[in-house]
Amino acid sequence: GQLLSLRTDVLSREMADELSSLTYQAQGFAPEIARTVVETALGKPLEAVFDHWEEMPFAAASISQVHRARLRANGRWVAVKVQRPGIQEVFARDLGLISGILRRMHYIPGLQFITWDGMVRELERMMGEEIDYRYEAANMRRMRKLLRKHKVYVPKPYRRLCTQHIIVMEFIPGVLMTDYLTTNRN
Repeated sequence: GQLLSLRTDVLSREMADELSSLTYQAQGFAPEIARTVVETALGKPLEAVFDHWEEMPFAAASISQVHRARLRANGRWVAVKVQRPGIQEVFARDLGLISGILRRMHYIPGLQFITWDGMVRELERMMGEEIDYRYEAANMRRMRKLLRKHKVYVPKPYRRLCTQHIIVMEFIPGVLMTDYLTTNRN
């Protein structure tokens, strides 16, 4: 829904605005849980890596929330994306439900030619990459390199601090894409 809300070329203005509300309504999780996830992922106390940590997230989504912090080593401000605990189980449950539905699609006349098993395998692969933040960090590094020549700036991920459950990246102040599109449209 959050991604679809950006497709104002495909959706009506009203539909895009309604879907964009998902961006604002995602509930974060408790600060002490985020702290535990980060400390477990890094294998050390927060204070060993950050000299400032904002307990309250500045953004939250369905599978993560983002905290602002300052690196102890160089004083740079970073955004720390923290995976919601238990999200792997939620994804596994959802994948099981989707797989069950798709397995029944074989019985619908006219749809037998579709390779439902292949779709399930692809969905399983995509979900696995979605909940392993090392893929996202690697994609960020790749995008930084590819888009540099087009003068598109991608925040720098701090490779040694990125794990399966957290991404530490350069903090860049900005505006929500939905706000930009609304302003641009008006």
